[in-house]
Amino acid sequence: MNIFVRLGDWNEKANKGCGGVRASYGPEANRINSLLLARADKIDGLLAEYQEKYPNQITAQVIADFLADKPLTREDKGKDFIEFVLERLESDYSRNRIGRSRYENGKSGMNIFRIFLRATKNGTYKPDSIYLGEISVELIDEYIRWRREIPMLHK
Repeated sequence: MNIFVRLGDWNEKANKGCGGVRASYGPEANRINSLLLARADKIDGLLAEYQEKYPNQITAQVIADFLADKPLTREDKGKDFIEFVLERLESDYSRNRIGRSRYENGKSGMNIFRIFLRATKNGTYKPDSIYLGEISVELIDEYIRWRREIPMLHK
């Protein structure tokens, strides 16, 4: 908002704990406090709306984007990773780009990945599901370590 206040003019307990400027700031104190409170209410509303659309998906980046007034569009459009992979497998199989064995192995691999998400509590919006845009190198590395440690999956 480009509002700069000297430390002595700031009251962290004002505006129901959101912070605000003291009267010592000058004649604009009330107007500034109204702007700050309106901004805080707007951010709170956006966060509540986002939480409703994407439960438990609020990250530091989401908050930073709200504060910077950036439009929030999920790059993955909220697409589930496992559903995406299964759709790709089905598409490739139906167009004869992969054989039956690779298709079935891919489906089996996604079932095991779902077990991994649930067992390690890495699922995000559901215990055994994760959005496509949340897949990371670190998660894949953890999955590989997990697969190597689980003897029943090697049979």
